Formats: sequence, structure tokens, C-alpha cells
Amino acid sequence: MLRFGEYLDSNSEVLSGGSYVSMEELPKSGLIVNFQEVLYNVKEKRRLFRDVSNYTFRNYGKVKNFTWNIAPSDIMRLTTTKSHLRYIKKRSQRLSVREVDEEVMAGRVYVLELFDWNSSSGKPIIIRGTLRLARLDNMSYDVYLSKSNSTESASDIQRFLDMIAEADVIALHIDVNNLRYPGSDIMFVVDDNTKIFLDKLMTIYNRNMRDYLYKHNITLGMVLDNLDLYYCLSFGVR
Repeated sequence: MLRFGEYLDSNSEVLSGGSYVSMEELPKSGLIVNFQEVLYNVKEKRRLFRDVSNYTFRNYGKVKNFTWNIAPSDIMRLTTTKSHLRYIKKRSQRLSVREVDEEVMAGRVYVLELFDWNSSSGKPIIIRGTLRLARLDNMSYDVYLSKSNSTESASDIQRFLDMIAEADVIALHIDVNNLRYPGSDIMFVVDDNTKIFLDKLMTIYNRNMRDYLYKHNITLGMVLDNLDLYYCLSFGVR
């Protein structure tokens, strides 16, 4: 099972972004999404698809099929299992741009990236990190899922990823035509219940609330344990 912050094992592959090779324009939302060529195999840097037209919105599986692990270069990278990589190469289907656009307009499409991470020098290694989350229908509404000037424990990040595990990943290594949030590791679509959860979490992790969380040493795990409490508190913090 993939777990955030662990060392890459023999059953997993790093997915890195190469040059930008294709784009899709979403007419209703007005977004232009640029797709990077996705490379795997750290040493050989093989291409996920040979035909650049295949770099578009696709059924890439679930969020639970991806995480961020420590690659041989000791850098945290987006990873998946080798078995899921074979599924992507052979069975993932292209998605309708029109249908993706409708999901964007409904506020159910989000992007996620590993913004920051650090580790201890001891054994076992201790990983901490910060994920950056945005919703595509309102790109000014993006947050860092950590206290101000801080990172969160790998276990708390894993808890968050578990809570969105069944969301559908529809793009890898993309950017959009928005200077505030240019790049992302994954793009995913959620159901209405997960949308409610994510929107509450994003409200909590606005700039002023992150300062409050830092002042009171409130971790991501504590927020997840008491989501409605901190959601209500966030409306009183200025």
C-alpha cells in the first residue's frame, strides 16, 4: 500500500514531468490546461505515452493509487505502483473535455501538489510536508495545508489523503493559465460529500487562520479531528 513520505520501493515508480506537449481549452470555465509529458523509471526516463495527444484528461484511477515518496535522489516525487502504471498505459480512457469543464464549473475539480517537505537525518527517517490545494473554478481560492511557517507530519498528511482516497484522478503534471497557481502534480474530481469536506478545509486554511493555527500549535490532524469546530472558528479570525 502506498504511504506518504516513505522510501521508494521495488514495486513503485516515480512519475516526473517533462516538457509541455499538449493543451486543452475549457470553454465554459475559460481555463487552458497544459499537460507535461509524464516520465517514469528514474534511470531511463521512459515516456508514459509515445503519442503526445494522449496527454490529456484521462481516467488515471483513484487518489489512493498515487502518493509522494523519497526517490533515489533523496527528493520527494509523485509515485504510483508498477501495476497501476501498467493499467494507465494499457487501459486508461480519455475523458470528454466538455464533461471535465462541467465538473469544473460545478466546483468539483481540484488540483494538489507537494509544495514543501523536510526530513530528519536520523533512522528511521521522519518526513514532514505541506500540500497545496486549489479548486479550479476559483483559482484565487488556494491554500497550504499546514500551519504558517511550518510543515505537517507524514501521518497527518496520510490521514488527509485517506479521506480523499476515492476521488478520481483525471490529469498528472499540469499547469493552468493562472499566475497564482501555475502547476500541480495531480488533478482530481470529487463527489458532493468530499467537496463539502475539502471546501471546509480550505476555508480553515486561509491565511489568517494559518497564523492562528501556528500560534496555538494546532496540527493538521487536530483540524481533521475537529473539522466543524475549526470551520466555525475560521469565520471569527481576522
